Amino acid sequence: MKNQTSICSASHSWKKKRWSLQGTNALVTGGTKGIGHAIVEELARLGSGVHTCARNQDELDGCLLDWKTKGFIVSGSICDCTSRPQRDSLMKTVDSIFHGRLDILVNNIGGSTYKDTYDYTEDDFTHVMSYCFESAYHLSQLAYPMLKKSEAGNIIFISSIASFLAVNAGSIYGSAKGAMNQLAKILACEWAKDNIRSNVVAPGFIKTPLAEEYFTNKKFVESIEARTALGRVGESKEVSSMVAFLCMPASSYITGQTIFVDGGMSVYGFLPSFSTQKNALYAAGLPKTAAYSARLYVVSSDGNESDLDRVKVDPDPDPFSGIGSRSGSAGLSLEGAYQI
Repeated sequence: MKNQTSICSASHSWKKKRWSLQGTNALVTGGTKGIGHAIVEELARLGSGVHTCARNQDELDGCLLDWKTKGFIVSGSICDCTSRPQRDSLMKTVDSIFHGRLDILVNNIGGSTYKDTYDYTEDDFTHVMSYCFESAYHLSQLAYPMLKKSEAGNIIFISSIASFLAVNAGSIYGSAKGAMNQLAKILACEWAKDNIRSNVVAPGFIKTPLAEEYFTNKKFVESIEARTALGRVGESKEVSSMVAFLCMPASSYITGQTIFVDGGMSVYGFLPSFSTQKNALYAAGLPKTAAYSARLYVVSSDGNESDLDRVKVDPDPDPFSGIGSRSGSAGLSLEGAYQI
C-alpha cells in the first residue's frame, strides 16, 4: 500500500509538471553567446536552475549580471571545454552546486574553420574533434552519476545540419557532429536502464555571433533561403525551444532521436524556380498533387503572383523541358511554372 501511494503521488506530480522545468538543475556549456545563450534563458525561464561555462570572464560576468536582473537562477564558471582537466574541474563545481544531482546536460559548444579536406592539418583535426565531439563525450561520462541520481536525466547534444548534409562547415566538423548523433543513440539505449534520455538537436543555418560574418553576404543568404523550405534563416530561440521541450516530462517517451531545426533544409528536394512567395500560393489553395512529369502552371490576371486565378495542368513526357514564362489563354499571363 505504501509503494502504491508513492507511485500515485509521483504520477500526479509528473502530470502537474508536464510542461515545466521547475525544480530541475541544468548544465549548459558555452552559454554566453548564440544558441547556448538562448538555451540558458529558455531553461531558466521555465524554472530550471542553470550553470553555464565560458572561456571569457568578462562575457560571463556580463551575462550573469543580466540574468540576475531578469530574475533567472544562473551561475557560471570559466572552462575551456577542449581541456580535459578543466572539464574535470567544471563537473566538480557542478556536483557541488547541485548537490550531486543533475537533471539536464546540454552539450552545446562547437565550431570549425572551413578548409578543403586536403588542407587540414593534424592540429586542425585534433582541435575540432576535441571541441565538437571529445568534450561532449567526456562531459557525458562525468555527468553520468549525477544524471543517474536525478532518476529523470536528460542529455541534449547540439549537433548540426552538417552532420547530415554536405555544407560549407568542413569535413572534420561534419564528421564530429555525425559521431555526436551516433553517440546519442548509443547512450539512449545504454543508459535507458537509469532513466536517462539522450537526444540530438541539429540546427540548420541560425543567426548567431559566430555566423554573423556569413550573413552579411547577400548572395550567401539568398542561397540558404532558396535551399530552405521556409525560405529564411533561423533564430537561436527556435533552437532553444526544442531543447526545452526535450527536457520536459511531456517528452518522456522520446530518446535516441536527432531532430533537425532547420526550416526544412534537411528534407528539401529539387523545386526549381520556386520562390518563397510562390510557396505561399499553396496556402491559397494551389493543388499539391499532379501526375508525375506534369507541369503545374500558376496563372494570374494582373501579374500579381499572390492573385491566383487559374491553374492549368499540362502533361508533358519530358518534365525537364522548357521552364519559363508563356502566354495564357483568354488574355491571362503565365507567371511561372513548377515542375513535379
